[in-house]
Amino acid sequence: MKIFRFDYTIDEDKNYTYIDPKIEFLSLEEEMLLRNGEKLTLNEKRKIPVKNKKKKIPDILKSGEVLVNEKVKKLLEEQTTAIINYIPLKVDKYDYWLLNIINHLDCFDYENSEFTTLKSGKPFKITNLKLITQNIPEIAIFRLKEKSSTLFVTDKLKTILEEANVTGIRFNEDMNLTIGF
Repeated sequence: MKIFRFDYTIDEDKNYTYIDPKIEFLSLEEEMLLRNGEKLTLNEKRKIPVKNKKKKIPDILKSGEVLVNEKVKKLLEEQTTAIINYIPLKVDKYDYWLLNIINHLDCFDYENSEFTTLKSGKPFKITNLKLITQNIPEIAIFRLKEKSSTLFVTDKLKTILEEANVTGIRFNEDMNLTIGF
């Protein structure tokens, strides 16, 4: 099984509509709930403005967190066993869902990964991530308990998303997680 980091291709790309990275649509408390894999409920359907409006809007958008359209939501619901809290949002005039992965997997290979730790012993700068693939479902989108800010997918889910021509995403094999840390 091969694992990929879920990466984004639409950051101020001239061919696509994108969310201004300066826009904060979640409070710090709400962001922490997401990072900790806890269920989040918003009182109202928040509307998020976009940039480059006249261009195509991708299936997946990122602005701190991952937003997916109906096409991607349906694929994930049908193809994975991941426990996902989909939080409805309005991106300009389009319906999107904030992707909140509830089940963080226990698959960090402490023996074979290269990393530094915080005083608590939790991995900090991970320069060469190795995973225990036996702990990962075949078709999966997931976060690690140790590194909840990064989203991962299995090769089978990658293939499903590519065959569905999902836009706004690329898959990164690089397991150096210090970039953007």
